[in-house]
Amino acid sequence: TKDLKLHHATITMDPATHNPVDKDGVVLIAKGGKGQFFTKIKP
Repeated sequence: TKDLKLHHATITMDPATHNPVDKDGVVLIAKGGKGQFFTKIKP
């Protein structure tokens, strides 16, 4: 996938690892019907 436009970003996937190129992942926890930031993951 190259230059996929999402609501919050445009991403390109590395075909060898299937990870986004130069993008961090964010983990949210649902509490009380809302998302709460938990951690950031750098692939």
